[in-house]
Amino acid sequence: MSIDFPILAFIAVWFIFSILAQLNTPGIHRFDYFKVLPTYKFFSPRPVSKDFCIYIRGVTDDCKDNWTPLFYNKKQWWCFIWNPQLRLSKALNDLFDQLESFRNSADLLHISIPYLILLNSANAQIVLANNQCTHVQFMIGCYEGYNDTRITIIFLSNIHVLEIL
Repeated sequence: MSIDFPILAFIAVWFIFSILAQLNTPGIHRFDYFKVLPTYKFFSPRPVSKDFCIYIRGVTDDCKDNWTPLFYNKKQWWCFIWNPQLRLSKALNDLFDQLESFRNSADLLHISIPYLILLNSANAQIVLANNQCTHVQFMIGCYEGYNDTRITIIFLSNIHVLEIL
């Protein structure tokens, strides 16, 4: 049984470059034209250590409500076995990543799909919770660690007129 040398060489080179990409070697992604080098952060030297949370508040003409989480994503000790919030957390991360691509074009940000999805979710929650409000606002915050109470504001939306459906 002969091993096809070019295939074996390609896999070996890809494996070496994949390891270098995980170690954040400068310039390694510059030559990755076909985007075949993975950039996973599960067990790398610098794993993903921040979680995102979306907060909403209702606004009236004379006052603003307190910020409340749009979704409660409290991690429990058994999450490594069974985590029903994993898909929701993944969806929020994907929305944030998509929203980040519109950061440099402020005129398109407010009509982008991820912004409208978040605004629609905030709108629905405020309508269900409080019919006194006339406007809605949301923000994306991030926190580090399991019991971190300090939230860093990453994105703050404009105040929008509440749509009661």
